Amino acid sequence: MATPAFALTADTKGFLEIRGQADRNLNDGSDRGEADNDRTGVEQRLRLWTEVAADENVKAVFAIESDLAWGANSDSLGDIDGNGTDDSKTNSIGTDYRGNLEIKHVYLDFNLPSLKTNVKAGAQYFKIGGGFIAGDDAIGIQTATKFGDAATLKLYWAKAQEGSVDVTSDDNDFYGAQVDVKAGPVTVSPILAWTRSGKDTDIYFGGFDLAGKLGENTKLAVTLIKNWGDNLGVQNVDGLAAYAGVFQKMGSADLSLEGAWIGDDGQAGGQFVDGSGSIGTWGLSSPTEMLGGARYDRRAVIGQGIGGRLDTGDGDLYNLNQCYVKLGFGLQTSEKTKLTTYLAHIQQASGDNDGISTAFGQELGAYYDITLAKGLTYSLMGAYLLNDDFGTVGGGNDNVYKLGNALTYKF
Repeated sequence: MATPAFALTADTKGFLEIRGQADRNLNDGSDRGEADNDRTGVEQRLRLWTEVAADENVKAVFAIESDLAWGANSDSLGDIDGNGTDDSKTNSIGTDYRGNLEIKHVYLDFNLPSLKTNVKAGAQYFKIGGGFIAGDDAIGIQTATKFGDAATLKLYWAKAQEGSVDVTSDDNDFYGAQVDVKAGPVTVSPILAWTRSGKDTDIYFGGFDLAGKLGENTKLAVTLIKNWGDNLGVQNVDGLAAYAGVFQKMGSADLSLEGAWIGDDGQAGGQFVDGSGSIGTWGLSSPTEMLGGARYDRRAVIGQGIGGRLDTGDGDLYNLNQCYVKLGFGLQTSEKTKLTTYLAHIQQASGDNDGISTAFGQELGAYYDITLAKGLTYSLMGAYLLNDDFGTVGGGNDNVYKLGNALTYKF
């Protein structure tokens, strides 16, 4: 009996980016004479997604990632991304000294037409609650079921940590549900979620996302997430993450106004506990270059943002403890060039973390993007703290800035 023939289709997409950065006093926001206060470096990132399908309703998705710091050696880096692996010895002379390819995504993406349901199962990206509950890769399942044209039910399960087969006290599981309801040009998404980590942590989330248009040229985005519960049997979780943004298109120009309040007065550092059950390890909030990294985030050498790593090991100063207002302006200066600027005021939302009291400062940033060829862009970036106040850490005379440029090819 002959085996029925079927055709496979394969699609590949991704990007390769090479960028250089320089910063001053960005390691902890202070000018205290540390050896690493002035840093420069060049790094590159490749991300490649491949989708293979034998049917319109089923496909397998596989993605790899490679990060390289140019000229790194065994003495210059160590474990720079905090994943427990030595990130040196990858790309000094003799680039094949050690491989550094990472598996980013491996998952099945399939439809159940009779149930009007899409299922994604495996290692994939989760974004829930505007990124404040989840905004990172994880292993799990997410489904989306349509109920007519006006509503979609989404269910989430992520295995954040597996202890051992016969010991469940080390397990960490995340469960979530949301309903996307269309109301004209606006979609409202109520959200409920729960994190169970071992025997000592139960954290609950409730809130909503709202996104849509107000007229032809105006977009609106709102997120409000409340969490509560018990963290490690020691601290009561009682946090709030609130965000609102308005984006206006005006011919060749665009204007934006964004604001957020994210924190938890019940936590020692005032930081919002995200869906991983930890403080800011799975949440996503990178509004500016100084705060979280924005477009020039921390990959290999530098650029982690204020408080990314302190000498004292206290962790991030402003990871998910932040209150900010950000005004943005963009102008398409020609067919192939665009200028984007922003001005932001940033401060802590809750508590007094690591000696930092109230004000972070006012940050000014700018990008200039030039299209060199189809898919290929060259960009310049600069950001500076116009006025900063770091309390006892820096004395307010920190002169914090960040510069960068990048070649980015999207294909």
